[in-house]
Amino acid sequence: MRTGAFFKTAGQPPIEIPSAAIPAAETELVRRKATREHESGIWFKEPCTEHALVSEVHDFALSLIHLGDAPSRFEPTEVVEEDTYDRMVNRTPDSSWLG
Repeated sequence: MRTGAFFKTAGQPPIEIPSAAIPAAETELVRRKATREHESGIWFKEPCTEHALVSEVHDFALSLIHLGDAPSRFEPTEVVEEDTYDRMVNRTPDSSWLG
């Protein structure tokens, strides 16, 4: 969720697919599947590859959006946990082991 590459669906109406998406223009379909490269701004703020499967029988389309290896948009916070040995060695004499 930190990357921003998701669609909120809980409690929301159905999401309309972009007009450039494969299921919106079924002319590229071969055996009801296709792949297309998209520029940034079509699905998300970055370029992506869309793989789509369309079922005419069930009136259903499924698109898998593959995002590239873009640099991270966030820096994870590193939590350094003191191990038991360091805690024992660095403790103040006559102090509690728990503190």
